[in-house]
Amino acid sequence: MSSRKFLALFLLCALLPLAAAWLALTQGWFAGHASNRGQWLDHEVQVLPVSAGGDAHWRLAYVQPSDCDAACEAAVEAALHILQQLHAGLGRKQEQVRPVVVAAASPAVLERFPSVRWEAAALADAALMRHIVIVNRAGLALLRYAVDGDPAHAVQVAADIRSDLLRLLNYDRSGV
Repeated sequence: MSSRKFLALFLLCALLPLAAAWLALTQGWFAGHASNRGQWLDHEVQVLPVSAGGDAHWRLAYVQPSDCDAACEAAVEAALHILQQLHAGLGRKQEQVRPVVVAAASPAVLERFPSVRWEAAALADAALMRHIVIVNRAGLALLRYAVDGDPAHAVQVAADIRSDLLRLLNYDRSGV
């Protein structure tokens, strides 16, 4: 084989996969499959202060609006129940996750949920109101899950959060 034929064959073998990849991406043939069930935030939102060194790596936070009506109270109770059950179901991984409610004032029903803590804060980001948010050690919100007072929806939300949270805990190497 001559050197020209070899060079042409080599370039064809090297450039053909690149051209195919470029074509697939520009034409939309490759639709990436996201395995998360929550909604990723498209901008950084500081929900909580930076976590101390010995504190939990991850926080599950329910963001309560400042003006809460009867429907909101039902959603708060459902969210606190979800947080309590998720924390209890984590088993030995409980120490890596801290459930909190972020509100200007402590919710009245908080005393019925002993593992959930109250963090005094008022967020201006309306996209997080009435949502459970997975918050990292730096206090930034990563994923959000809408919560309403419907018990059937609460079961699905809890399963979605658990799936995503366990995946984050399994891949977290910050404590190693």
